[in-house]
Amino acid sequence: LSHTQLQYVHPILAGVGTKHHDDNDSMMKMLWRPSETTATRNWNPENNFDFATDLELVVHLRTLRAILAEATPEDLPLGTPISVLNLDCEGCEYNLIPSMHETSFHSIGVVLGRTNWGYIPVIKKPSSVRARETHERVCTHYNFAKRCKECCDFPSLEVKPRLGGANTETEEDGDVAFEGERSVAEVAGDMCNDFEEWAKESKLRDIPDDYGWNEMSAFAMDLEEGAKGIEVLQYAGNTYGLDQMFEFAVSRGD
Repeated sequence: LSHTQLQYVHPILAGVGTKHHDDNDSMMKMLWRPSETTATRNWNPENNFDFATDLELVVHLRTLRAILAEATPEDLPLGTPISVLNLDCEGCEYNLIPSMHETSFHSIGVVLGRTNWGYIPVIKKPSSVRARETHERVCTHYNFAKRCKECCDFPSLEVKPRLGGANTETEEDGDVAFEGERSVAEVAGDMCNDFEEWAKESKLRDIPDDYGWNEMSAFAMDLEEGAKGIEVLQYAGNTYGLDQMFEFAVSRGD
């Protein structure tokens, strides 16, 4: 960027809070991996932590309105609509999008990026209600409808025109195949063929609340390892009895 362009760049070190965190004072633990710009998030697998390089940070969560107020240049009035919003933030879309007023979201010109539901471990996923609200909003934008499998949950949802005009796709002979607003099903095409199987595997509709999402931990415990631990505990309990287990723990100094 040129010097003139750089003066319009306003980096803000902050996380975007969830909808009920409207008092600007909530916190979240995240893992920062300096070698990977895409790895700052709160759902890294616990067994994937590198003690030599990775850092666990406590991040201050703020409302989008507060962040925009700080970042808006003095010569622009507060409330100036966002022209382009790029959501490539490792899951923060599930905080940001539900927190926005419907009018504010629809005033955005173009939303780019991707959703991360399929990548977030089950134990750290936000609620399915939060996910649905997020997906239903962002999937009205072409970039999401084309790339994100989560959008297949809304096949008849209308997709806004792409940047630069109407949604169009050109056949090999040069003829325009489609024009104007189109549905998610038309934009996504074959990506949605195995959607129901994917939705079941990823628990898209099965997470009841935000318990794991808001947990103050940057790590996601491996569910299989956790299950093994429970099985061992149950086996020990059945074999030795709770009294014998307690005596065994005391003898080890645990």
